[in-house]
Amino acid sequence: MTITDHQFDSEMELQTWAFANADTFFGNVTLLPGFRITTPAGKHGIPDGLAFNFDQRRWWLVECELLSHGVWPHIAEQITRFVVAGRNPATFRQVRDKLFESVLSRKIDDEVCRSLGTVPTRLLQQIELFIEGVTPSLAVFIDETNQDLLDCCDALDIPTEIYRVKKFIVNGRAEYYSPDRSHPAAIFDSDDESKSGSSVFDVISLLGGGEVVSSKNRCYRLADGRMVKIQYSKLHARHQLFWYGINPSSYNQTKALGCSHFIFVMGDEGFVVLPVELVDEYLRTAYVTNNPDGTTRHFHVHISPPPDVKLLGYANADDLDVSTDFAAFE
Repeated sequence: MTITDHQFDSEMELQTWAFANADTFFGNVTLLPGFRITTPAGKHGIPDGLAFNFDQRRWWLVECELLSHGVWPHIAEQITRFVVAGRNPATFRQVRDKLFESVLSRKIDDEVCRSLGTVPTRLLQQIELFIEGVTPSLAVFIDETNQDLLDCCDALDIPTEIYRVKKFIVNGRAEYYSPDRSHPAAIFDSDDESKSGSSVFDVISLLGGGEVVSSKNRCYRLADGRMVKIQYSKLHARHQLFWYGINPSSYNQTKALGCSHFIFVMGDEGFVVLPVELVDEYLRTAYVTNNPDGTTRHFHVHISPPPDVKLLGYANADDLDVSTDFAAFE
């Protein structure tokens, strides 16, 4: 038996194999072929595809590349454009509509409804919540990695996975495999907001469902009529607290939209639901970071972990016990 390493003939060859084996890498996914997405400034790009795992509450922008095309002149420009365009509210609407159409055309709407815990008449709304409530990841399939690629992906403000795929010629016939056994060759996390993952979707679902009001401001209308703004923080272990920054402009926009409550997601622990009047009161004495001109850049909200969940006043005000407003994740 003759086995020799071989270069891919094209990115399309790599993409065809990766998409045919997508479930091996992502689990049970619904795949969409790539389509043109646009950055807020009007730059266009077409990722190779998008993958959605409703059970895992994850979705990916998928790009297939060959390292020989060059990291800086080609790959970095491509994936950076996709990341920026992937956060455009117009892109969210495109993805929502195309995913909904794909689910219906493939007749998997009942399966998706079960995964998302909804009914057919609310499926479009729930898909919209999934798209805007779950932070996307970037998945790069490539024949090989190098330090430039690793550094590039590490700098991206989005969770990123790199998957290697190799090609061999066996007795004159092309065969392919993942040298990392379908696991990422490298994984890169991003900042706290991106690490919220499916938290927004899970919180809205636990509160009875809802719909997107403003993806930019992360505001949602719950089924019970309340309008909520959601923010996320991991636990800062050194100080044993959850920290949230509130920008005054964003805060005013949130109130102008009619939000009645703030939801502060506390890592994997749970979340507190606080009326905006209480947040107003807290911000009057909260720590702030100022701009050079002395105006407030953002307010600091500090919350202690359970079981004694408190808005921490430090020396500026008394701590405020909000344990009764806390709901734990199951």
